[in-house]
Amino acid sequence: MYKKHFQRAQRIKNDSVLEIFDAEWKKILWAARLKDYSSTGAAFISSKELKEGDIVNALLRIFSKGCFRITGKVVRKTKLNEGWLYALKYDSFTEVFPTGEKKNFD
Repeated sequence: MYKKHFQRAQRIKNDSVLEIFDAEWKKILWAARLKDYSSTGAAFISSKELKEGDIVNALLRIFSKGCFRITGKVVRKTKLNEGWLYALKYDSFTEVFPTGEKKNFD
């Protein structure tokens, strides 16, 4: 059977807030709503219009998983009633501890 958008990695639904940062990671530009994520990318909904190919720097907080700094490229966009649905393919994915909560794993 033909699938319009073949996805290799399993998607996990989540409706967390995605904080979008500037290129230097100094200032939050806007917030978006996460739709789902996987090991290779994420989908989010935003009222801000982006173009395919745009680079996005974002902080992704997933309860019980951690906080992740992601950089990725917009690979697909779809118009919705409440804004735009974007598919983001990760270029980098790093766990961060913005409030110093990193535990000693030794």
